[in-house]
Amino acid sequence: MFFQNTREGEDILWMKQMAPVFGKVFDADDIVRVLTIEREDIDERFPVQEVSTGLTFIIVPLRTLDAVKRARINKDEPLKLIEDTQAKMFLIFCPQTYERDRD
Repeated sequence: MFFQNTREGEDILWMKQMAPVFGKVFDADDIVRVLTIEREDIDERFPVQEVSTGLTFIIVPLRTLDAVKRARINKDEPLKLIEDTQAKMFLIFCPQTYERDRD
């Protein structure tokens, strides 16, 4: 939901984040084939899960930024895992902080 405010003659657009709605949990082994990553890349502290705040994603927790950079959709792997869900996109994240001097 977007709102518009006016402050000192300037229009300011801001958004109120909807509460996340969590859905289906996915098997990590299915995700590694689709994203061409290693099983060890997945951060098991968090589930691979369908989540929506308006747009529905399959959220994939990875351990490192290097794993995020390597992740690619394997076009040869059938995307059967998204057939029974509203999610048609992946959102990949990791807890590691970006550093400007890192490659």
